[in-house]
Amino acid sequence: MPFIHDKAILVDLISSGMLAVLLLALRVLVRRAIVSRDDLSIEIRRRWLVSLRNTGLLIFLFGLIFIWGSEIRTFAVSVVAVTAAIVVATRELIMCLVGAIYRTSSHAFDVGDMVELNGVKGKVVDLNLLSTTLLVSKQASGQSSVARLATIPNSLLFGQPAFNDALLGDYTLHLISIPLPVSTDWQRAERLLLEAATDECQPYLDQVNHHVQMLERNRSFDMPGVGPWVRIRWPDHEKIELELQVPLPLQGRSHAEQRILKAFLKAWQQATQPDEVTSRNKEAQQSDVNQIPS
Repeated sequence: MPFIHDKAILVDLISSGMLAVLLLALRVLVRRAIVSRDDLSIEIRRRWLVSLRNTGLLIFLFGLIFIWGSEIRTFAVSVVAVTAAIVVATRELIMCLVGAIYRTSSHAFDVGDMVELNGVKGKVVDLNLLSTTLLVSKQASGQSSVARLATIPNSLLFGQPAFNDALLGDYTLHLISIPLPVSTDWQRAERLLLEAATDECQPYLDQVNHHVQMLERNRSFDMPGVGPWVRIRWPDHEKIELELQVPLPLQGRSHAEQRILKAFLKAWQQATQPDEVTSRNKEAQQSDVNQIPS
């Protein structure tokens, strides 16, 4: 082939091959060192492996641009119109690359964080230059979707807000809504719900409060009380809702929510059962009175 006889192109080809081999060798060595670190958690090792892959790809791309710089400039000058057409045709691809830069520079989220992107909520398991992969745990509509991966283009970061639950580190403020009839003794229900929530989060409540104090001091945040506390909502004339805010661990918060609900329902059943028995007795007595002939 004619271009093989061009010394400059031949040198660039050899340099590109050497760069690829060197980066692959370094990646294999560093990856082996990370995987062999038993003192690191799975999340940290996964995060380091993703960073290693993306960093190696960026170095390779910049290396190719540096090696083939003169040829690229010559080619770009001669095909300006074609380049403009390519930019228009690959607009989404460029937006994904810019979205990755935006995500990295703004520290919006990282591997292991619980986020909500484009209405999909889940745990970040992979990041690359084009997309973000989530292990879906719950959709915004409230329908559970377990063991599903959602791949979201990075271009959507410019048109949709990214919600990150990692503000409190390993914990998050979780909301639990309890619907009740409007005639219910809501004060007793509120007390029992707070007792169940307090028993669940008491072991780590001091740690959460300490984290909140650090955020207020270091980042000038005005954080509300972490709770637990209950907000009363009255959506219509037939029912009310007790909305519980409680700090729960990011890992296993669904199990913690179930423990709170079960403890509340058990206490609520025990508290209301005597009232139900008394009410049934009164109804029976009234029925007997009505049956007595006058």
